[in-house]
Amino acid sequence: MLQTTLNINLNIKIEQYNKLRSLLKRKGEGYKPKKTRTFTSEQIHSLIMQAPGEPYLATKVALIMGIMRACRAQERHNMQIEDLKDLNDNT
Repeated sequence: MLQTTLNINLNIKIEQYNKLRSLLKRKGEGYKPKKTRTFTSEQIHSLIMQAPGEPYLATKVALIMGIMRACRAQERHNMQIEDLKDLNDNT
């Protein structure tokens, strides 16, 4: 990633710098990226069924939309309360 970033932003190709490349390789040894935590299906089911409706309604809607892949990840990230419309509104 560092190599690509330097190449794109500063037009520096680190292939020419052998000592730098070996240093980066040594520093990167033993690095383990953090694993993304995900919900289990039991956790999702208990949230949808047991969480009170009013305070967690937006969370439930976003969760269901994410599971059903109703929109892209960036769309979910940018989603706001104003974007949701309650079709069961009797007022």
